[in-house]
Amino acid sequence: MGDDIWMVIRGGLVVFTAYCIGSITFGLVISKLWKSRDPRLEGSGNVGATNVYRVLGKAGGMLTLLSDGGKGFLVVYGGGWYGMSSGLFPSSHGHVLEALVLIAVILGHIFPIWFRWKGGKGVATSAGACLALSVPLALLCAGIWLFVFLAFRYVSLASLVAGLCAPVSALFFLEERLYAYALFFLLLLVIFTHRQNIRRLWRGEEASFRGGGVL
Repeated sequence: MGDDIWMVIRGGLVVFTAYCIGSITFGLVISKLWKSRDPRLEGSGNVGATNVYRVLGKAGGMLTLLSDGGKGFLVVYGGGWYGMSSGLFPSSHGHVLEALVLIAVILGHIFPIWFRWKGGKGVATSAGACLALSVPLALLCAGIWLFVFLAFRYVSLASLVAGLCAPVSALFFLEERLYAYALFFLLLLVIFTHRQNIRRLWRGEEASFRGGGVL
């Protein structure tokens, strides 16, 4: 009983740490380090890579994209390694811990504790997390994202379609169905963060990247 309690406490600390790391809003950090314009005050007001691209330019957008994706990859990869290799958790619980860490880092990105719960939309961080779970899964989703983006030039539409494909593809690429359930939950989060984009897409008012280059 005592070992079970300590396992839950250790797991809770790992998940909370993942959330705190996810809360590091790189779009805002980069804008402040560059002493540049605040992406929260321009464009869509979002601190994700797309709006940072619009406000700070290609370099700022790419750096934000890589940073947000990198934290998703490192947190999920590290959480999975810790859960499976530390010997502190049974193997089945290691999978549970990795799935919870995956959800926590995305929640941190969307609802950051450091910046009044207003973060990005979770797409880049989710992509990094998927890469930590499975390279083929990540490549397939990235390919779908790129295809939809090049066909229609809407970042939001490409993100939604790729997000929809992720949990379905996970059923084929990952042995543990738990990851597919976690990715389905992330899909719901992505839909929630893109609710305004969905309305604008429906009305034909969504801003596109036609002539703006690939982010």
